[in-house]
Amino acid sequence: MAPALYKVTPTEGGWSVHHDEEASAAYELLESAFEAACAAASVALKQGLDVTITVEQRRASEAEFQGRAIGEAFVHPEIGRASD
Repeated sequence: MAPALYKVTPTEGGWSVHHDEEASAAYELLESAFEAACAAASVALKQGLDVTITVEQRRASEAEFQGRAIGEAFVHPEIGRASD
């Protein structure tokens, strides 16, 4: 079987998820598009497929604050935790 590939890309005014060369509806936030890709990837995993999700970020000067915060939380889990 071919792997299931999901690609989150910036679009005019938002983000979309591409799968099998087709784009989904536009999402306003990067997080929403990423969550949609993860939900679809979860179904593919249950079907026994290999899954790859990629996120094509905008240039740093154009990045949404929310997108940076989510990325930082994955790379640096200590960000966003309440200080002791």
